[in-house]
Amino acid sequence: GSGKTLRIAIYGKGGIGKSTVAANLSASLAAQGKRVLQIGCDPKHDSTRLLLGNSHCRNVLEALRENSDSIRLEEVLHRSPWGVDCVEVGGPVPGVGCAGRGILSAFSQLKKLGLSEDDYDVVIYDVLGDIVCGGFAIPLRKDYAQVVMIVTSEEFMPLYAANNILSGIRNVSGLANRVYGLFLNGRDNAASKVPVEAFARATGIPIVARMPRSPLVGDAENSCIPLNAAFPESEEAGVFADLARELCADPKLYEPWPLEDGDLEAVVLHGKEPEKRSQNVAAVGVPFQAASGLFNRPMDFGFTSVEAPQSDPFYYREKPIRPPVMECAFDGALMIALKIRDAYVVAHSPESCTHMRRTEVSGMSCQTFRKRKGFYPDPMVPNLVCTCMGEQELIYGGTEKLTETLCEVLEKKPPVVFLVTSCVPAIIGDNYTQAISVAQSVSPKTRIILLRSDGNMTGGGMNGMLSALFDGFFALGKPGPTLEQSVNLVMDWNYEDSREAEALLSRLGISINARFTDGFRDTTVAELEKFPRAPLTLLCGRNFLSDLIRKHLMETGHGAVARQYFPRGFQETELWLREIGAFFGIGERVDALLSEERPRYEERLKPYRKRLLGKRLVVFTRGQPVDDIVDTALDAGMEVPLIGVIATREESLFRSRHENVLEVRFGVRPDDRVSLMEHFRADAVFTVARHDLPVGKAVYLDTVGAFHGGFETGLHLMKRWNDLFLAPGKEGWKMDFSQLCPVGVPSFMSPQAGGRK
Repeated sequence: GSGKTLRIAIYGKGGIGKSTVAANLSASLAAQGKRVLQIGCDPKHDSTRLLLGNSHCRNVLEALRENSDSIRLEEVLHRSPWGVDCVEVGGPVPGVGCAGRGILSAFSQLKKLGLSEDDYDVVIYDVLGDIVCGGFAIPLRKDYAQVVMIVTSEEFMPLYAANNILSGIRNVSGLANRVYGLFLNGRDNAASKVPVEAFARATGIPIVARMPRSPLVGDAENSCIPLNAAFPESEEAGVFADLARELCADPKLYEPWPLEDGDLEAVVLHGKEPEKRSQNVAAVGVPFQAASGLFNRPMDFGFTSVEAPQSDPFYYREKPIRPPVMECAFDGALMIALKIRDAYVVAHSPESCTHMRRTEVSGMSCQTFRKRKGFYPDPMVPNLVCTCMGEQELIYGGTEKLTETLCEVLEKKPPVVFLVTSCVPAIIGDNYTQAISVAQSVSPKTRIILLRSDGNMTGGGMNGMLSALFDGFFALGKPGPTLEQSVNLVMDWNYEDSREAEALLSRLGISINARFTDGFRDTTVAELEKFPRAPLTLLCGRNFLSDLIRKHLMETGHGAVARQYFPRGFQETELWLREIGAFFGIGERVDALLSEERPRYEERLKPYRKRLLGKRLVVFTRGQPVDDIVDTALDAGMEVPLIGVIATREESLFRSRHENVLEVRFGVRPDDRVSLMEHFRADAVFTVARHDLPVGKAVYLDTVGAFHGGFETGLHLMKRWNDLFLAPGKEGWKMDFSQLCPVGVPSFMSPQAGGRK
């Protein structure tokens, strides 16, 4: 041998006899003078029973759970009477937690306690029946076992498991030579061994030991004595003695080549030759390019269960694309749930997940309060409580921790508690229903609503938002008498827009029934409870989410939802008011309001028309609505020869009231913009991104979202455009720099005229 520690991982189907094989092999190695360590990696912690004389040994995870701070190595390292050191990893009770993660934690803890596998000649890992997750594949990693032996019988299912184990080995370590061979542990001495021999030939993995069905094995196991001690002269004891010597003599190792499922049945059940071997492109060592077409497959931006309605014939030119996943559903659900002022949010997650969202919300809330020129005396996120799942909960399950946290929150008697789940408790299978049932008795009147976002297992942030809205907020509504002449405001209403809408509606005699806005903690449970009482709901901006909200509200009996969204500019505001007026039958009030505002608007735009009149404006968009921009330009006397829609995934979302009047060109490449500006003799360009466009003669009017909505938007835009035409064509520092540079400076630094005409 090389003098290094020989590390052997023993795998096989559950119940096939791995622990018996591992324990007898360890005992034979120890009898031959080897220092042996056996590590049982099964939650049942019964791997070392044969070596320790049927005594229950304290396992690593049990010790960690009871006293993680003061655990000592001697508490979990047990010396067998047969000279083998034994460790049992252990695991959670069946049905909870993650035993695979437990193996990771136990191995890490053993290193911290000072267990050095280099102190042994041989280390044997006795692993759970099948490789069911990455945790149970830990012994296969190169820094643990170099040698893998698979225990099987002559039956089909153990061979099926053996084939899966070969796939697992290949996924972990590629085609490295790691497999020693098959240990044939016979179930029926009269049964044919042809299936296992055919499997061995087809996979290229030899049968390295054969153990016939023998009463001696059972007798020794019942007595908790290894075969070499109970029946030292037996043929059965000799099998393990020979195997021990061969393993210590630099055994030949083989590549893992599993069979395809169809070939496996043909080989084992019908004695045929395999047609092909498995080509698992995920294996280490196989070039990624071997998976031809992976880079060319269309990306799936889909959601799990919702479709966007095509509510207007002009809105979606094609079936709408699904937005890309920018954050997980846990983030999306928290973002919405935290907007209710008097509800508590319990985040069942590791602390880091919740902390990131808390930090983001705190920053947004600070900006909100600064905008409102006020200060908020309480903590910015006072109603967010995290269960702070750690290693203990990950291994043993977090239901108990969740129950404790819910009980603590319910002692405050809040009206509503939203329970938002991350991916961790979903993976380990925590029992949310049980936790809610136990905690509910603390405050029977508190409504606990489960927002099972389950982190990235459910999808992107949009899915979490939909869960919080549909399963949470809109589910709070209580039936009651309809409040005539009232509306609800829903989603994305910033402080200025919501106040502007409220002012316009009050001039029509319409009140706000319930307000769910994008402002931080602007909404209360009481407002959402009375949500169904308003006959009409108004949405703010038009986007993928707002269309889904519109569809949901109309399908769940929440009254009518206006087709027009909160406007920007005079034309859109008029359309918005006229729809509301028609719904409530107060068209005369709308006419009166418009008759007041129109002369005022026309008078105020006159100074700006003097400079903007006749200017040619080319508009570029990635799909965002630009009607307010076009309306403003036309009101100012400008010409709009082109609306160019950049060729992106958002292109199909573009809509415009001017589509049949002005030229709208789709599929515009970003590089085409300069030539289009020249072709249409643009004096000004509106584009959502101008950083990659050269400084030229056109003025850039990049003002997306610069001003809040209502009648005044167009006037604000005109003033800005007027000022931009008066501004120098190039920033002063660039002009100064260009005068200092010699001839031949880059073109983007060349001098420009000092002003616009």
